[in-house]
Amino acid sequence: MIGDVGIASESVRVDFPIEDVFDFLLDGRNNALWRLEVVDVIFAAGPLERAVWAQTVRSADGRAHKADYRVSWYERPGKLEL
Repeated sequence: MIGDVGIASESVRVDFPIEDVFDFLLDGRNNALWRLEVVDVIFAAGPLERAVWAQTVRSADGRAHKADYRVSWYERPGKLEL
């Protein structure tokens, strides 16, 4: 259907305080540390909690693709929507 938005979710157990994990995930500069497909990420605009990140990822076939994103909702430490 036109206009549908994809939704993805994942659950993992991390033995660090939730606030530290949340802050790590919020900062796009950390993406390449936990997502192997990320080639580079550059802070583009906004305050960190509503940031726009310019990101390049490598697909399974080895090609680089733009995968920019924006933090759309931020509620520390439990909710982060991109």
